[in-house]
Amino acid sequence: MMKTAVMLTALTVLAGCSREQKQQATGDGQQATGNRQQQKAGTQRDLAAEIASADKMRKDEAEARYTEIRASWIGKRVRWTVDVLPALCRSAEACHALPFDRMGADRAIVQGWMPRLRLDGATFAGLEARCTGRGRCPVTVEATVSDFTLSADEPTSLTLADVVVAPPG
Repeated sequence: MMKTAVMLTALTVLAGCSREQKQQATGDGQQATGNRQQQKAGTQRDLAAEIASADKMRKDEAEARYTEIRASWIGKRVRWTVDVLPALCRSAEACHALPFDRMGADRAIVQGWMPRLRLDGATFAGLEARCTGRGRCPVTVEATVSDFTLSADEPTSLTLADVVVAPPG
């Protein structure tokens, strides 16, 4: 009986450790790796606010803050509403989206990055069918921040992987 309890405790601890595996945050264009149990992150507006705050710092302070921001976002699961434009999303391998409504509520946001959507063929086909004939096609996606470059010297870029497009409505 005691032996069984010890074995169960050991298995529980091992399972917990594997679930807590950390994502690597490199910030140099490398992809995140690790376990599928990912934490949720904030909205694209939250990310833009964090970047804008760091942009106001001295360069050395900003670089340190950028490293913290990258580490806190890479590998996280997000749910963002973005605009897909046919000119920016021509294939599953080359699809970018607009994260902000520049003509409306997000007018004040000065961030210029456009997330790349890493899509499989079926997801792209569904997105293409949904957005054909529309100049702007707002969609809600759930995805993982898998690649994130943030630096005072380089343009900001990020990739959203494992993309699931939410149904309209």
